This record gives sequence, structure tokens and C-alpha cells, in this order.
Amino acid sequence: MNRLSAFTIITATCAYVVVATANETIYGSWVYTYKDTQCKETYTFHADGTYKTTSSQEIITGKYKIESIIGFGNRQKLTFYESHDNGLVDCDGTAEKFEPESFLVFEIAGGKMTYYAKSESATPIIELEKVK
Repeated sequence: MNRLSAFTIITATCAYVVVATANETIYGSWVYTYKDTQCKETYTFHADGTYKTTSSQEIITGKYKIESIIGFGNRQKLTFYESHDNGLVDCDGTAEKFEPESFLVFEIAGGKMTYYAKSESATPIIELEKVK
């Protein structure tokens, strides 16, 4: 599986509040646990448009931007602007190269954030759970 940290980026000019339902937003921490190793990959989104990803020894920080996608329900485009990657090994056991900008599509429902490669994708890339 291609890990989420590879979808990171460099400098957002603004961030948008994402509300999937009245009680669910992107703000806070979301975690994915690798089934084979139980390694946890955590994505933390702040209201000021910054994020931090931790995966094993790897730490990535940067900014993010969210945009609406018309015609695909609650799905939204999430662009990562990576500003720093410590270059250490992640939950996949690799140290990936710096990704200045990339995006994916997501939706939030029932305390879960699901990432997709494209707006129209039926199969998720990964599903994260909200940390309480």
C-alpha cells in the first residue's frame, strides 16, 4: 500500500473549514494502524491550516488546503504542502523522498476519514479513525 505520508506538500495560502456533518471536521488527529505491523500513522490537522504526520520514525510538517468537489457528496480535495520531512523510516519501512505538493480526495463520516485517489474512485486508499 502506498502510504499517506507520500501525499504531502509545501506552502498553502489558506485553509478552509471542512464540515462533513454538523459535528465532524478535519481538525484533530486521525490514525491509521497497519494491520501486519500494528505501526500507527497519525495525521493531525490544525485550524490554522497546518498539519503534522508521524509514521514510525518519520515526521512530516506543512500546510494544507481543502476545496469542495461539486457532484461527489461529502468528498473534498485535500492538498498537502510539505515544508519539512525528517527523512527517517516510516511505517512501510522506507524513507521516502520529499514531496513538495500533492493531493487526494477524502470524506468524513462516523468518526472515520476515508482517502481516495480520485473524486470518482469507489475503492478507498486508506481509512483513518478520529483520535478521541
